[in-house]
Amino acid sequence: MNRGEELTDEEARVLEFERTWMERGRRKNAAIAEMGMTVSHYYVVLNSAIAKPIAELENPELVRRLKAMRSVRESERYGRR
Repeated sequence: MNRGEELTDEEARVLEFERTWMERGRRKNAAIAEMGMTVSHYYVVLNSAIAKPIAELENPELVRRLKAMRSVRESERYGRR
């Protein structure tokens, strides 16, 4: 596997956060800030991570759920159904 296909440490950290953040009982934006990231940067990293095939191989259920949620939000945002 070449380096371009691997998850960066930051991408892996964001995916782990997505998997567990609801268990922590905090508001998501506050928890993202505690990670030292802005919300916009967080979502750039998240989208980069879920675009990599290795992410789906390592955690298929999470990545499929995140992609489905992104698709629904995009459809709502752009008025597609």
